Amino acid sequence: MTDNVIWESRPSQIFNGKLFFQLALLIFICLMVPNKILNLTIYKPIHVYVILIFSIICYIFYVLWNCLAMYSIRYVLTDERLMIYSGILDQEEKQIELYRINDYKVFSPFFLRIFGMGNIILYSTDNFTPSFTLFAVKNPIDIKDIIRSNVERVKVEKHILVFNT
Repeated sequence: MTDNVIWESRPSQIFNGKLFFQLALLIFICLMVPNKILNLTIYKPIHVYVILIFSIICYIFYVLWNCLAMYSIRYVLTDERLMIYSGILDQEEKQIELYRINDYKVFSPFFLRIFGMGNIILYSTDNFTPSFTLFAVKNPIDIKDIIRSNVERVKVEKHILVFNT
């Protein structure tokens, strides 16, 4: 039986906003501060500029790698399970049957809330993934409600009762 896809998304790159801000700050500091300091000296050592440019290039690669890692994540909600695909070089697929999901939590940090996004934390009875987070999802409350309604539907279809102890 093939599953019908109900919702599919990727985390937003807004989640990497802190890295972009740090990169801009590093570039500003590396370009402005040495000029102010080195203008006070008689000679201008080139090795200082080489080290600063090398540090900027390394951090640019770090930011790009994190953006690629965030882009490689994909969330797929079907009528039977929730799947998370991730990985740049090594691919990983996490699946959780919807009837195993017990609780939901929406966490919207200030920076994500400005853009109408948030994180959805799902708690389950699965042994390998007792909880997992869907990062930087647009309209997190609506998506949580979609997940919840499908979880309840699957539990009714499979005649699953959950007892709190």
